[in-house]
Amino acid sequence: MFSLHSGASAPPTAPIAHNYYNDVEIIRAARDGAFTGYDEAFMDFYSVHFYDDHGFLNWRTSLINVLEHDRSVYGVLDKPLVVAEVSLKGIPWGGSTANIYRMAYDMHWAGVAGWHLLAAGKATDTYDELMGAMLSLHYLPGCEAIHLNYLNVPLPAKTPRPPFTVMQSRIESLLLGAVTFWKTHGMDIGYGGVVGTMDRKGKPIAPFDKSVVQLANHLWSLATWFQKREESLAVKASADTLYVRLLSHYAVPVGLYTEFVWSVNRTGNVVDTRNIIYAQAAVMDALAMYGSAFNNSVAIQQALNLFRSIDLRAHDATNGGYSENNDGGLLTNGAKRSLKTHRRLLQSLLNVYAVTFNIDVKARIAELAQVVSHVLESSKPSAYASEQYDDRWVAVPESSATEQVSVGAELQTVQLLLQASSSGALSATLRANITAQAVALGRSIFKSGYDRVHGGFHKSINLDGTVSASSKLSWVQAEAIHALWLMFGATNDEQYGHLMNETLTWIETHQVDHVYPQSEWFAKVSTDGVTIIDDRKGTNAKSLYDIVHALVPVANDVRQKFVMGQVSGTKDL
Repeated sequence: MFSLHSGASAPPTAPIAHNYYNDVEIIRAARDGAFTGYDEAFMDFYSVHFYDDHGFLNWRTSLINVLEHDRSVYGVLDKPLVVAEVSLKGIPWGGSTANIYRMAYDMHWAGVAGWHLLAAGKATDTYDELMGAMLSLHYLPGCEAIHLNYLNVPLPAKTPRPPFTVMQSRIESLLLGAVTFWKTHGMDIGYGGVVGTMDRKGKPIAPFDKSVVQLANHLWSLATWFQKREESLAVKASADTLYVRLLSHYAVPVGLYTEFVWSVNRTGNVVDTRNIIYAQAAVMDALAMYGSAFNNSVAIQQALNLFRSIDLRAHDATNGGYSENNDGGLLTNGAKRSLKTHRRLLQSLLNVYAVTFNIDVKARIAELAQVVSHVLESSKPSAYASEQYDDRWVAVPESSATEQVSVGAELQTVQLLLQASSSGALSATLRANITAQAVALGRSIFKSGYDRVHGGFHKSINLDGTVSASSKLSWVQAEAIHALWLMFGATNDEQYGHLMNETLTWIETHQVDHVYPQSEWFAKVSTDGVTIIDDRKGTNAKSLYDIVHALVPVANDVRQKFVMGQVSGTKDL
């Protein structure tokens, strides 16, 4: 580092740490090294260039990295410090230009200036990237976007976040459209069950096989809709039909209990006999929800029996969690268990516990929360955990290529940890640890996973936070709404309210099908939302569950908190 040294004709390399830019040193330099005189010079703020494109060892973890170290760790600075210049092209792990700007804000630096608007130099970002990054901070407290090169170009005025009650109304509209579509097209009339795959208009198309996960998720959604929104005979009849279908076409005896095969063909004949744990978790959840919605104690007992069945055959009392050794075909590279399955188990057990208060289920909730906590802790310095593990919860890479992080999966993890912390199933100490980890993970995934230029959440990122797949999946956007609401509740940080509004706008503008009103969402669209990549409305991996599971709890919470006034003194600001 070259430093301005008083009285020197050329700036030497500073031999010791010293601030040669404070008022005393600069005034002395203006007076050619003398302590007396009338010449003066002052600096309004400090500025540091920021690039990490040389591959220096341990550079990112060092204090040179001002984007990932808070201003407070550097001691007292007598003037504001602006991170300038900086660019994504010069920071390979930055994710996006907007993310870099957000890092500077989050670390409490006084400002940030990108390189550069003319986009005509080395390691420069584009004009659109820089303008998008600047405007992405525009709504934050203490931020003001300054367009120095074109003072005659007006910047958009700051717009306040809409009240949550307004956002709740928009969520209800999205829910009604999706549910109406599935009520019209979802049931496979003439063959039974749910349509395996639907095109844009809701017409059944190949492949026609039907997974038990899809049926269970649809049963869960109808039961939830009946309980929370529409106590109609039509909804009950559809739910009853699926419940009977589940037991008659998917159920198989396993020891003393009953489990469920993976899939059947369109007419109901079994085509895949595997009783995969992930699928059992989905069925357990559906049975508990169906039993709760329709006061069916038999279904609730079936959910408990299914829990006991998988607990008996797969629970690992030594290492925690469940072995997936017998779930052939879902794991790679010799992995024995997955975070995906354990997330689904935790979600299901939370719902089973809510209707049974069973002490064994309560114990497993605490255990699974500890498992997730452990893998997050062991993944450091990365904020994100791997998806596959051996029997001792040591990460097993999915492939030899760079491991990718599903943004939607991380959003689910944030949700589940926050839901577990409020379930009453955790000790006070574990609850505090889990909440802190959920908030930390949430801050990371919302920083790296959100597209601050176009809106919406990316499909996946790399472990270092850079974007690996920028297309937008419908289920990821739905999960984001739920996670953002829970993060707002856990932190009271206004940025999550703004992101919730922006994500709703993305969904309404780009993910919803405007050609066919009252419709489901497109499965996948391009980064900017202009190109429809996958227009199917239903698949074995896409059902009404994605939307109902994520949006109904948010709409209900907002209504209870702000509309019905159940929280004394709460204002919808």
